[in-house]
Amino acid sequence: MQMILETTGNKMDSEKLIKRFRIVILNTLANMSAPVANMVCSWLVIRWISPELWGSYTKIFLLLMLALQITGFGSKEFLLREFSKSPKDIFNHWFSSLRSRFFLVIGGIILFVFFPFENDLKITFICWLLVRFLYLSFDPILLFQKKIGITLLLESLALVFFGLLLWIRPENTGVLWLMNSFLLLDALKALVLSVYFSKEIKTALNGGYRMSFFTGAFPFFLLSISGMISSRADLYLVSFNLDKIQVAQYSVLLNFLIYLQALSNFIFQPFMKNFYRINRQATKRMITQFWGIGILVAMLGVPAILWGCAIFFHLEFNTVFLWIGILYVVPVYFYLPKIYYLYKIGKEKTVLNVNLAGIILNISLNILWLPSLGMTGALLAASLVQVLNVALYLFIEKKIIKNDLIKVS
Repeated sequence: MQMILETTGNKMDSEKLIKRFRIVILNTLANMSAPVANMVCSWLVIRWISPELWGSYTKIFLLLMLALQITGFGSKEFLLREFSKSPKDIFNHWFSSLRSRFFLVIGGIILFVFFPFENDLKITFICWLLVRFLYLSFDPILLFQKKIGITLLLESLALVFFGLLLWIRPENTGVLWLMNSFLLLDALKALVLSVYFSKEIKTALNGGYRMSFFTGAFPFFLLSISGMISSRADLYLVSFNLDKIQVAQYSVLLNFLIYLQALSNFIFQPFMKNFYRINRQATKRMITQFWGIGILVAMLGVPAILWGCAIFFHLEFNTVFLWIGILYVVPVYFYLPKIYYLYKIGKEKTVLNVNLAGIILNISLNILWLPSLGMTGALLAASLVQVLNVALYLFIEKKIIKNDLIKVS
């Protein structure tokens, strides 16, 4: 009898482990489909045309990313929370957010008109901003409803079509052609999603204004914009200070490293609900386990990235980048659970302050090191920001524990 119970228990534990693993894999596939497609596109452009073209494109794309981060206004995180509160009103919340944020898009378009670019590039950029704004607006719905298949299908087809466009490209292929190609693909993806959700969108169009979006989403916007600038300040400074080839090299390497960091969030997200329910001791155990996963991911992932850059991209990085890359990846696996613990106890402003400290350090070190150390200095600066985050979150944790002990006594 005991043996049967043990066998049943082991079977249940095994099934539970398989279920959790499946959730992590599906969540990772859904979130990584677009980044992976982007990296394959960068490989095609660098190998089939030139690193210079991808470097030129990266400078424009960084500007687009910043515009989309502002026009997004923290809507993804905010809407996911609102969807959880009222699942029946998903598209009413979604449309209210879309309508509110469109005013930010109009402001961005007016501002971009005065940028010192050629008119053809301005027109393409504005159209791309509008189209990608609509396409990315569907992200919260797809994530909440777990429409993983649609995301994978659209990104896969877009990648295939881009390969075909690149194959039949004209001889005078330049950054404008590249932008127009991505604009076309994003327009097709936005159209497919608009048709797929057309009934729900029509229903939402007849609804009233359901919420004060900007007030509710503002904290999420501050966290998202500060987090993005903190993690990519070095890339922005590299794009302004180094040549196109170095910009292409650094953008490829940094994006790969950021994806290794992002893997931490994809692994953690499915268990977030349970995390919010456990006590501090269980939280500590989870942090220790998660840090161990991070070390494993970094020790295996960073060498694989450098090998892949050399073999597939023909981009060479010396051994220094190996150790700096590991230093860049590991810390986030240590402090990510601490961030969610601070969310759990209502300390979102503390996370924002850490992000702001990271921005200041990243920019300061890049200004100091970029002229003499180049890409090495940029990545070292970004890695030291990660180390600073670990130190700050440890200090914050000790302070919280100390305050709790004082309250208890």
